[in-house]
Amino acid sequence: MLAARKQMPLEEQQEKSRMIQEKIWAHPKFQAAEWIFLYMDCKGEVQTKELLKRCLEHNKNVALPRVCGNEMDFYVVKGMEEVRRGHFGILEPVGQEKAERQKGFMLVPGVAFSRNGMRLGYGKGYYDRYLKRFPDIETYAAAYAFQVLEVLPAEEHDMPLKEIITEREEIKC
Repeated sequence: MLAARKQMPLEEQQEKSRMIQEKIWAHPKFQAAEWIFLYMDCKGEVQTKELLKRCLEHNKNVALPRVCGNEMDFYVVKGMEEVRRGHFGILEPVGQEKAERQKGFMLVPGVAFSRNGMRLGYGKGYYDRYLKRFPDIETYAAAYAFQVLEVLPAEEHDMPLKEIITEREEIKC
């Protein structure tokens, strides 16, 4: 999956990401959410920067993840000037205000996804540990269609997704 994603031409990544971001923006749960928890893309993931900018322009409550040691927390972001390159070279929030809300719309990254809502991440477990602490946050994946498989191996600690949004379809899990 990582190799396939890496081989995708930049123009194709941008176009598919634009299509996926439009679907996310129009999603009723996204529009209704009090808080939006986004990831900042890297390594060919579905791009999220334009979605972040649009959220900020529309005064949505937005939080981004920041890794510290073995844990990850989400921090409030009110402008693009509040993000810098951090852990793993990914844009992270620089503020100190944690967004510890029990409810919201969370967009999660991943390497592969299954139609029943399982997610294969990068193996560090940051999102699974975070979601164990805040189980009421609804999780959605932004993925390229080729990243969605029928099944993936799952472990007891894996937290299932509510929906997967690709350039081709929206998969309710």
